[in-house]
Amino acid sequence: MHTEKMLPVKMTGGIYSECWHSYIVAALLSDDKFLPWFVERFMDFYVSEDCVGWYHIQNVISGPYYEYEEVIDYQEIRDFSINPIQAIQEAIIRNRYVISVYNFGGVLHEIMIIGYDAVGFRTYSIGLSRAVQDHISYETFLQNFTSALEILEKNSKEYKYIYKFHMPLSSFGLKLEFHRAVRLERLEGTFYELHAAQKTIKVNKEGEQTALYHGTSILDFLIRKLQDEFENNESLARIIRILFKLWETSEGLRFRVDYCTQRYAIDWEETLPDDLKRLCDTVNLAKSYLIKYQMTRHKRLVSQATKKFLEIRDLEETVFWRLFVAMEHTLLQNIKKDAVDLLHAIHPDEANTRLH
Repeated sequence: MHTEKMLPVKMTGGIYSECWHSYIVAALLSDDKFLPWFVERFMDFYVSEDCVGWYHIQNVISGPYYEYEEVIDYQEIRDFSINPIQAIQEAIIRNRYVISVYNFGGVLHEIMIIGYDAVGFRTYSIGLSRAVQDHISYETFLQNFTSALEILEKNSKEYKYIYKFHMPLSSFGLKLEFHRAVRLERLEGTFYELHAAQKTIKVNKEGEQTALYHGTSILDFLIRKLQDEFENNESLARIIRILFKLWETSEGLRFRVDYCTQRYAIDWEETLPDDLKRLCDTVNLAKSYLIKYQMTRHKRLVSQATKKFLEIRDLEETVFWRLFVAMEHTLLQNIKKDAVDLLHAIHPDEANTRLH
């Protein structure tokens, strides 16, 4: 067996507001051919009444891997004839990233293992809104993995959700046969949903209804939430986390506009890139006001943040609509061109007249 091996991960330009998505996206973005898949996603997210945000509403049937089936394959590690350290090493040798449950001081969470050497594992995680690589000894890993299993044994119902993520131990590999361009119709649909978004009602298996906000409706929710609960430390911290996620998606839109501009003939409005930058800067400023309020309790900072929320909402409404209009126009032009090309192949003489 190799004495050491490291799998590649992208440390910038990915997802840093949700751990599990961050792990898989960091692995995918280590290879540029997966960029079209990434460009189609992570532009919108959902916020619950208790101010928690998710990129995807979990499907109780398909589970969290549903969005990734085109680009990765996953396998649960269930061969207990060898010890977990050896099983993880063998997975990495086969170029498979490993997701493991781990005990962080009595709280179970997942970690992604991306490599190993003679004394321990190399891990990828996110901290303070950025990617981090770390090293843990085999002894430390085994101690916290084992204690996590003991917690699972005693509280299996409480932690049932981890089985949707194929833990306590699983691996995934990148589908090397993936090759395609961006599906522009998916971008068009997302831009429309961002602009037209209203409160969504999710019904769980017990029949209970949960309100979820996305797109432009998030700002109306945050304005109300901040006015009602700005003195509640936990609510304030959650609002700040939502603002980071909002900044992440806004920066992501800037990247997608630039990516599509370089590869497709899309007629964006000339001022759109500047307006997207202004959107990102305004979200950042609102977040900084609330962080300062956490430290000083000066209520004027809450008023300043609220004003920025209103600016963000107005910016979003116009930016999302202009993104949709430009992408819809591009799709209509592409449909027309494809129709003409097919007609030309069927009836060359007749189709030539359609071009004039």
